Amino acid sequence: MEPMIIPNWDTAIRVSDKMGSSPGGIYRAPDGKKYYVKFSGADSDDRIANEYLANQIYRHMGVGIPEVSVVTIGGKPAHASQFLDRDETIDFSTLKGGFILDALQANWDIVAHLGEPIQTNIICHKGLLYRIDNGGPLLFRARGERKTTEQFSGTVVELQTMRESYPGLNDKDIRSQINTLETSLTDKDIDKLIDATPLLNDADADFLKDITSRKITYDEI
Repeated sequence: MEPMIIPNWDTAIRVSDKMGSSPGGIYRAPDGKKYYVKFSGADSDDRIANEYLANQIYRHMGVGIPEVSVVTIGGKPAHASQFLDRDETIDFSTLKGGFILDALQANWDIVAHLGEPIQTNIICHKGLLYRIDNGGPLLFRARGERKTTEQFSGTVVELQTMRESYPGLNDKDIRSQINTLETSLTDKDIDKLIDATPLLNDADADFLKDITSRKITYDEI
């Protein structure tokens, strides 16, 4: 496969400091929009690839995420996510629609701060709910450490450990989401999304292509 061309954003202008645990900040990009940019820091670029892939899986299944891209600024790779203004209130009624994908990707951060005054990974923008700052799904935890094989394995324990946090979620909702997932996120779809992910190393790509085996446990609900 030909190496992917990563856009150069050297003309982007930094307008604020970092907002989370990763180096970066808010930049005004060449297209004039504001983006939250995260660099990999002292470690490898694996976290950038991981976050980009998680977002693309959400997007493929129609779950709200900002526009995202992998870019370089000053020769350094970074993950760029469009900065969206927050509505004053959050309507959590549609949060449950992404439950299966949150569970599949072990995105614990989605429910970690529910009930707190400020939500770090969920916002409403113009009345629509978005999952943002998605550094914690798949292989990594939010602060950068890799999940252990017990934490991210062939068993989707999140089907049980996370489900109570989603307002209004019931067994019928879960079964409907499983049926949709089985037809709309096939092994072939996952392979294509992984192969289109910049900076993803071969070992992580091979492991993530086995993620479809996690679907087996869905029938145990």
